[in-house]
Amino acid sequence: MGKEPLARALVVDDNADMLRIVTQTLERLGISTTMAQSGDAALALVAQKSFDLISCWTTTCPA
Repeated sequence: MGKEPLARALVVDDNADMLRIVTQTLERLGISTTMAQSGDAALALVAQKSFDLISCWTTTCPA
């Protein structure tokens, strides 16, 4: 069985390259990540599960 992640993060960015870079960096640090490419997609994910950290780098992220 694998180790428990240090935290669960939701990474939101409409730029696919940045989404990949941030996600890979967090995963190297032992943080489990879920990706979304829009604010609406992020809201749908937050309604389904909880996250310890949300990183939103898109102009469509709701406040």
